[in-house]
Amino acid sequence: MSFRFLVQYASPITLRSFSPERKRLRFAQPFRRQISSDERLKTTKECWGERREREEREKRERERDERVSTAAYVARRAAQKEKVRILYRRALRDTLNWAVHRHLFYPDADALRERFETNKHVEDPDTIDRLIANAEATYNKWRHPDPYIGYNPFFLGPPVVLSFTKSYSTCWEGTSGIGQIEIVYDYGKEDND
Repeated sequence: MSFRFLVQYASPITLRSFSPERKRLRFAQPFRRQISSDERLKTTKECWGERREREEREKRERERDERVSTAAYVARRAAQKEKVRILYRRALRDTLNWAVHRHLFYPDADALRERFETNKHVEDPDTIDRLIANAEATYNKWRHPDPYIGYNPFFLGPPVVLSFTKSYSTCWEGTSGIGQIEIVYDYGKEDND
């Protein structure tokens, strides 16, 4: 069958089926309904509008999740910083229990500070939690069994001075008694005015 025969005697449908384009499309997808240009434009606008709305909605959800996760991260980091600060202060006080004199305390305090400074730049919250748990376990292990409770006369304020006086009155009733105790409020200073 020649092409000239097809052109002379065949219908347009037959021509279409034998055209070179049809040979190329033989393994293509099955035939779809033809869509007019107006329908195509309307469908495209709807698809793009829905897509844009979906993308905006997903963007808002991501931003909300980021804000929530950022707030949670900041709160967690603040709690971790406070835990580390409290742990360092407790460990420093307990180091003073092991070395009562200051000249023995200072090298131990420097070593303790170096141990805390080695992990200062860790950023991962889970790693920080693990380090805090290990540090608390170490602190509880090396806690002093009998902590030193010192007395500093300049820190606590002047002591109250008690003065004992004897009264030789024989009256058991009334205001005077035998062996009264008085509190002197001038802290032992003499009034030489």
